[in-house]
Amino acid sequence: MTWAQRLKRVFGINIETCTGCGGKLRVIARMLTHLEKASCRPAQGEGIQVGLNFLPAINRVVSLAPPCHRTVRPARAPMNRTPSLTRRSLALLAATLSLVGASGAAPAAPAMPALSDPPSGLHIPGKFIWFDLATADPAAAQRFYGSVFGWSFEPVAGTGGRYAVIRNEGRPIGGVFRPALPRGEQAGTRWLSFASVEKLDRAVGALTDLGATVLVKPTLVPGRGSHAILRDAQGAVVGLLQSASGDRPDEAVAPGDFFWVDLFARDPSKAGEAYRQLGFEVVPDDVSGSRERLLMVSAGYARAGIMPLPVGGREPGWLPYVQVDDVAAALERAKAAGGKVLREPDAAVLGGGVAVIGDPQGGVLGLIHWPAPATGGDRP
Repeated sequence: MTWAQRLKRVFGINIETCTGCGGKLRVIARMLTHLEKASCRPAQGEGIQVGLNFLPAINRVVSLAPPCHRTVRPARAPMNRTPSLTRRSLALLAATLSLVGASGAAPAAPAMPALSDPPSGLHIPGKFIWFDLATADPAAAQRFYGSVFGWSFEPVAGTGGRYAVIRNEGRPIGGVFRPALPRGEQAGTRWLSFASVEKLDRAVGALTDLGATVLVKPTLVPGRGSHAILRDAQGAVVGLLQSASGDRPDEAVAPGDFFWVDLFARDPSKAGEAYRQLGFEVVPDDVSGSRERLLMVSAGYARAGIMPLPVGGREPGWLPYVQVDDVAAALERAKAAGGKVLREPDAAVLGGGVAVIGDPQGGVLGLIHWPAPATGGDRP
């Protein structure tokens, strides 16, 4: 049984038959081409866009023009439109295509570890609760980050070896995966931050009303909950996650835990207005004294910052930070493992307690040493 047949059997998704003329389709390098009824013409309607990787920060899509089309070709995703679907969730198909191994075997539904064990039943809208790294070389990424932070990595069954959970002191905090791309395409390396939401559909609707584009529609991930991935109106990619087990309560943050996130935006004020829809209160940063920096607060605690995109910055985006005991020592470990120091510590910022590193594959991550016993409320 081919993977296309398994898609039909397991998920009810038939990609082998044209819905317009009934002609057969075949898969050629992830493109669909008619084998029969050459007279069949595309009907009026929007295309169905299917992400080739389940972390669409790579921004590759395939356009399937319904109800029929002679040739399906890679296309750019429109920046200001949400793809329409007439069948199952786009994210479900995208995840399936991504997690099918090279052998073509269909994976079992992958089960992710619960975010809160035991279940807390608590949702803290706006708290960043999960972080995924998309990279073409997960093994190299695991060696690098394991040596810098002491993280361990646990492969997830049913993903064909594509996805591994990041654990810090035994607790799941994120994941590393290899996106599925067409042959010859090179995947970049990028971190994606997921913010907690109480009602995923409502949060997605609120952001799209303000110009965001849905890249992965709300998708159920067994064991973890439901997530969606969007590109906001200014171009930053963000994940939203409604945890099935609830969020972990705000508690002391250990070295190696994700601790803070900064959003670099073209217009911080407008970005702040958009992210208020997730439950944030956006306030001036009275701690650093910066007039341009804003703080994103939820449940009484600052969770993230919004900063102007630096001059020469390529695109808006989120930068996560990991708590470390000693920034200088962490930088030495990063350099020894083949990484680069992109921002040296500055004595004027937390007494030199902030730096930014690049991993050997190009991923960018912040380091922070928050000297007080860090909890959900002790934020920079």
